[in-house]
Formats: sequence, C-alpha cells, structure tokens
Amino acid sequence: MAGYLAKKCGMWTKCAACLESVITDGSDIMKDIQSNEPSSNCAKNFKTDSVRIEAPIQGALCAYIKTKYSVNCNNTIGELGQCVNVKNCQPILKLLQNQRLKISDFLRYFICNTDHQNPKVCCPTVSELKHGPLFPPHCGIPVQNEKEINQSDTIITFPSRISTGESAKLGAWPWVAAIGYESEVNLNEIEWKCSGSLISSRHIITAAHCIRPNMLVVRLGDLNLRRDDDGANPVDFAIEKFEIHPYRNVIQKTHDIAVLKLQNDVHFTDFIRPICLPIFDEFSNENFIDRTAIIIGWGKLGEANEKSDHLQQAKISVVDQQNCKKVYRRFPVIIDENVICAGDSMGQGDACQGDSGGPLMLSINNVFYEIGIISYGIVCGHPNIPGVYTAINRNLDFIISQLN
Repeated sequence: MAGYLAKKCGMWTKCAACLESVITDGSDIMKDIQSNEPSSNCAKNFKTDSVRIEAPIQGALCAYIKTKYSVNCNNTIGELGQCVNVKNCQPILKLLQNQRLKISDFLRYFICNTDHQNPKVCCPTVSELKHGPLFPPHCGIPVQNEKEINQSDTIITFPSRISTGESAKLGAWPWVAAIGYESEVNLNEIEWKCSGSLISSRHIITAAHCIRPNMLVVRLGDLNLRRDDDGANPVDFAIEKFEIHPYRNVIQKTHDIAVLKLQNDVHFTDFIRPICLPIFDEFSNENFIDRTAIIIGWGKLGEANEKSDHLQQAKISVVDQQNCKKVYRRFPVIIDENVICAGDSMGQGDACQGDSGGPLMLSINNVFYEIGIISYGIVCGHPNIPGVYTAINRNLDFIISQLN
C-alpha cells in the first residue's frame, strides 16, 4: 500500500497534499466535510482515477483533511459559524442588501481564509446575523431621542459651550465613559482625567495620550462624577488590556487613538449603550467640513477654570484644514486627512483640558456617529482657533482589529 501511494504521490509524506488536489468546493468530499459527516463517509469519496486509498488508512487521512479544512469559526462580531463561500451565506448576503457598506470593506470583517482567489466568510449558523461590535443594538440613539422619535419624530436640542458650562441631561449621551486614574496625592481617590466612548459590550475608544500607568477604571452611565443625587446609576469596569495605534507619534500627535478592553461585558440599558461607528461607505472619504458636530466631556469650563463634575456638551463646526494648518504651523504636529479640525468662530464652544478622549459626534437621521476623538488644542474657547480630533474613519482598521 505504501509503495502504491509513493508512486502516485511522490512520497508518503506528500500523500495528503496529493489528495487535497482533488478537493473542490463542489466535490462530495467537501460536502461531507462541511456537513460534519463521520470519517467513514468522508473516506468513501476519497478516490480518483489516479489515487485509490485502502480502508486501513482512510480514517487517518480523512481526519487530517477534516482538521485542515475545518469549517468551524468565529467571526469578528462574536457569531459561531462555518467557513464557506460568501455566495452560500444567506445571513451575510441578506445583511449586505440592507447596509450601505462597501462590499469589500464589509467582507473583510468576516473573511476566514487567506485564499484571495477563493475568499470565504465565517457564515453564522443562524438565519439572522446578530448584533455585535460592528452593529451593536440601539447604537447612537439616546433614550430621549428614542422616545421622542417614536412619539413625534423630533429630537432633543443641544446647547453650546462645553468650555463655558452647558450641562447635559441624564441619558443624553449613554455611551460616554469617564476614565479614572489613581490619584498621585491620595492613593484612595480616583481622578477622572479623560473620557472615552463605548463602542461594543467590551470596548472603549479613547485618545492614546490618555493611556497612563495609573489608569484604573472606566465608569459608564454617570452624569455628575461627584454627586450621588443626579439620578444616575453608574457602573465601574476594570480594564483588561489596551492597545495604542501602532503608528502613534507623540511629537507629531498622529493617530492619537487607543482601544480599551473591559474585563467584563457591559449590560446595555437606557443609560448605558454604545455609539455607532462610521463604517458605511459614504463615510470612508468624508472630511465633514462645515458639518455641525457635538462634543461632550467633564473637562475644564474654561482656560482658567476648574474641571466640571457635571457632564458638559457643546456644538461646534468642522473647519477647513488649510486654515487649521495655518493655526498650528508653529508646532511640530501633522494636520492631514487623519485628523479633523473643529471649533466655534465666536469661541463659544470648544473642548478643554480633561475632555481628551471624548467623542466628536455627528447626528444623521437622529442616530449619532462618532467621527472623531478629542485630541489636542492650543487654548480653550478662543475664536478661530480650532481643536484637533483623531478621525475615526481613517482609523477603522485599527479599531476593528481590536474587536475580537
């Protein structure tokens, strides 16, 4: 038997590779593998004009092939599935019909093999694709919006001046996260120095410069960080790990973004839910110039003021990068397509110290998308001096790579 195989395969150790050459997507053996048939059924189809396998070694060879061609997989949104040609995956085909995603960008989140000529996707074994990090349920919809949209198709209004003190309402921004650090003065105290945004049941995005050795905790669902009578029921989460963008440059302040992974899953409520990411194709090359955006945070109420204990909010406008480059020309920073510049021409709305890591948000059809992360600026709330924000649509590959 061994001599026969050696003649056909070249040598015994190449036998399995020789057999693989007769396996195709439509072959009986592949159908058996994909249906998880036992090895005996697998083996009966292992025969061609050039190669026939004796029964004693059929089981061993089939076990090898079934292991290598195992179709069991997990996709990036947490679904168990099978690795099949996308044409044979109805849940993903159905989702593609209902989403405004560029097909190539969408499929890369589900690819489960490295054969570019014959790409396969991790197809869920259920008929409907569940929500996950790419499509979290109720993302970007504050509870007030949800109720008011259902009643009168209206949306809540947003006052200006984060740096001059316009307070947010309870539940207005259920994805905002406060990041706490061990106090350098009192080890029993937590100092809330940065913000972030919940984007899945386990992940927070924030600014890379918010990552520090004494970072301790992420708080969700809070409104006033120092008071217990604000109606909020905050929940604190330990941080399992974090990843900073590999191209982060501290001097040039490029790719100022990090992803935190929480130790435990977040239970979504009316007051704790994720914001949407701008994953749709229409966002891929958008610069958002002249669009009105919203920023939130617990930072300073002005250049000379103390930080706010109560969550603040402001409206600002995305501005042209040429003007932004002029403002920052004296600094070694890079202003390019990887950042967004935004501010208020009257100086009545701006991010300030302590707001870092928080979201720059855009409302589209009453759903909020995070388009930027508060990164840096020169001064707070001065006319025609915009702040700089890390562009989310230019960093999606990094973000998605962490959602596993």
